[in-house]
Amino acid sequence: MERVPGVEVPFAKALVRQGVGVTIADEITARSGSMNGIRQFDLYPALTFEVGLLHFDSMPLSVGASRFAKHLGRVLKGFLTRD
Repeated sequence: MERVPGVEVPFAKALVRQGVGVTIADEITARSGSMNGIRQFDLYPALTFEVGLLHFDSMPLSVGASRFAKHLGRVLKGFLTRD
């Protein structure tokens, strides 16, 4: 199956909800928003990914950006461990 250029996962998730097809999405996207009418299946072997912070390499990370990165890490960890 060919990937449709420009189709974002929330749109693809809406198509799944309407019975139009299937999509493969990262866990954060898959768990965000309503899951009404959608069943999630795990893939085997499991696919893993990391979430990273990008910043301009010739400038140090600001205090605010550093705090944001730590906060985001805590929020994502809590989001991904809930059921």
